[in-house]
Amino acid sequence: MPKSIAVRHGLRPRRTPWPVGGSIAAGGLTLLGNGLGTVVYPWLIYDLTGSFAWMGIVATLTLAPMVIGMLFGSVIVDHYGTRPVAVIGDLFSAITATAIAAAAALDSLSIELLAALAFAGALLDGPAIIAHEARLPEFARLARMKLARVNMIDDVIDNIASIGAPALAGLLIATLSTEDALWPIAGVAGAGAAVTIALTPRFKPRSGRFHSVAAAVSEGPRFIARTPVLKIATVLAALGYALFVALEVVMLPALLRQAGRPATELSLFLGSAGAAALVINLGLASFSKMPGLRVVYVSGFAGLAAATGLLAIDQSAPMLAIAGVLLGLSAGPLMPVLNTAMQEIAPRPVRARVLGASTALILALAPLATLLAGFLFELAGKTGLMAGVAALYALIAVAALASRGLATHKVRHNVMERAGVSTPNTAAPDAT
Repeated sequence: MPKSIAVRHGLRPRRTPWPVGGSIAAGGLTLLGNGLGTVVYPWLIYDLTGSFAWMGIVATLTLAPMVIGMLFGSVIVDHYGTRPVAVIGDLFSAITATAIAAAAALDSLSIELLAALAFAGALLDGPAIIAHEARLPEFARLARMKLARVNMIDDVIDNIASIGAPALAGLLIATLSTEDALWPIAGVAGAGAAVTIALTPRFKPRSGRFHSVAAAVSEGPRFIARTPVLKIATVLAALGYALFVALEVVMLPALLRQAGRPATELSLFLGSAGAAALVINLGLASFSKMPGLRVVYVSGFAGLAAATGLLAIDQSAPMLAIAGVLLGLSAGPLMPVLNTAMQEIAPRPVRARVLGASTALILALAPLATLLAGFLFELAGKTGLMAGVAALYALIAVAALASRGLATHKVRHNVMERAGVSTPNTAAPDAT
């Protein structure tokens, strides 16, 4: 770790890009591994079971512990510190990914073992993500960068990973095998853990500053509940994200496997979406003024409705690419703008808990959505299910348009005064 990162609490730290660069790189590697898994794991599950319902079950077992981990992750980070939580979480994910690859290589991977390892691997993902995200404002200040720009750059790197991962996964499955494609997932997870170990600085934990775990965990949800813009944005994001995950990890893979089409077509859709999201976020990052939440939400969910509607009508390869581009352009700005709003509005003492609570609430509906999607696909078929998702996205766009609360937030304005909280102070990294 560069010496400039390790400064004593209370002293002004030297300018250094290492922490923010490490956080962005670790996040990009995590998304690269997840992107490989988005293509490889559904194919593997179908090879093991021949069931679309099992795709939804495994996705649910992966998402469910994330909800709990996100909710309690902020308390864990406050008690033990950013670095140990991030390191242990990333290492544990690498270990479970390696275990899946090793079990497949030894021809001893059953669907039950895969489900158990997927569940175990997700247990510490929530706290690790909170550990990375909660300190981005401090990392941005260490690098003398604006927070909104850091969030956009972070999302640009994530989208580069999103573009490369599906294409690489499709190539690996086509040229090697589904089982052999598991090793790159493990390798990427290990690389992410190595970056976290090398570049994440220590921050002084807040151990002992809360009276009970229940009170500490409730701080985040209570802050969101009394801040109208965050409450509305989180509810709408939860609905939209649940539909997005069900579409990405269950419905599209099931549709393509049912038709006997190759994994490269799923890669085409995901790669197109990632490329479009990269373009839109690069454009937004170059602007001096970011769009507000309501503008991003209305345009984003309307675009998602249109993209899903196109897929309900036609699932040819050209349409997959067109729908992917539309989906990426629509969804790309949603999370960067929401994350920036959370980081701007929440004061530093409760920022991690607000981020954790928000992410937990956004994830909360996703396990149910993936579970239902697998069974509904087998019962209702692809066209009706896709059309239903498109209609729900259109309703979310209408709700965002009608919401006055979303209009109160403009990124880079002093929204903290409107929320009735003081401007957060920035703590320097603690001595290592």
